[in-house]
This record gives sequence, C-alpha cells and structure tokens, in this order.
Amino acid sequence: MSTELLCKLTDQKMQTYGGYQWTLGEWSEADGVFELCGSGWLHAYTHPLLAVLLNPIHADVSSPRLFVIETDGERKDDRGLKVGFTRMRLVREMPLPTMTPVQIAAFGVLCALEVYGGPNFAHWARGWLSGEDRSPGSARLASGSVRPVSPIYSIYSLSAAKRAADHTAGQGDSASVAHWAVRSAAYSVDLIALAKRSLTAAKEIT
Repeated sequence: MSTELLCKLTDQKMQTYGGYQWTLGEWSEADGVFELCGSGWLHAYTHPLLAVLLNPIHADVSSPRLFVIETDGERKDDRGLKVGFTRMRLVREMPLPTMTPVQIAAFGVLCALEVYGGPNFAHWARGWLSGEDRSPGSARLASGSVRPVSPIYSIYSLSAAKRAADHTAGQGDSASVAHWAVRSAAYSVDLIALAKRSLTAAKEIT
C-alpha cells in the first residue's frame, strides 16, 4: 500500500518560485525537459511531513501553505527528496504539520543512522535520541568521530553523519542530512518512514 500523499507548498499568496501564481482547481503544465530542479517540472512532495522537513533545502518558503494535489503526465523522482510532474493542480488546502525542534533534529539523526554505522557516532546518536546526552560538546565529538568504517560507505554517508551531529550542536539543518543520506550510493532511504518515526523516536526534554 502506497504511503504517498502528494502535496505542494506555496507562499501565503499561493505563489511559488518566480512569483508563479497557482489557482485552486486549475491545471498547470510544464514541458518536462532537463533536470528536476529546473523550470521544466512542477515540484511536489510525497508526504506532508517531508514538505515541512525538506522545505529548507528547496524553495525555503517562508510561512508556507500546503495543498493536496492531483497530477498527470510525466513524473520524475529525486530519491524521495521531491518529485516533479508535467501536469498538476491544487485540489484542496490541508493543515501544515507542526513539528518540534527535537522532532526535526531526530529526523536528521535517523537519516544519518540509515547510512552510517561508525560505532562512536551510533552510540552518540542513540544517546541523543533517548535524551541521555544532547550536549553540544558531545555532538561536536560525534562529528569529529565520523570516519570510514567499510569500503561501502561513500562520502555521502559520511557527510550525512557529520551534518547530523553538527545540526544538533547548533549548525546546519536536518534537511541537508536527508539530502546526503539519500545520495549514499549503497543505500535506499525511506524518508517517509523516517519522518513518521521522528515524531516519536526522540524523547522530548522539557
């Protein structure tokens, strides 16, 4: 059973990059040429949580609105980070999910754990998720401990782990962790599943 719920972010005026104006129920079209990041594709997300979590590395829409979409035509995927279509329309507006800073950080830590198995990093990550130790000093030590532990680990998985630790120390963001995690050549990362896990995987500390 598919977990996709195709959705799109706009600003408060229902506009996207370059001031493109969307109207509820009206079809928009693109020509499907060149890469997904270009103007040849109409961009969307495959789950509302991913729209919130990955917005910072894409359009970075301030105070966004979220719409369920209907699509047609060609489709192009970016390993779960985003998806593009040549035809799309906004069907209805839906509430934008609210995530706490801890849940957002947990998403990055979980993404990194999917692709990097360094023992020092994994120990730190489990301690961070449990709430045992979230000190910036420990995060910086974890960042410095990221080392290749097997030939199968690519530079992407190393970058994901380092960025996860750096983010919890106050630098970077979880979206960039996900970006590097999915580009690890040896792994397939289910971002929707990790986004859902992030809601409960980390102990909130008040």
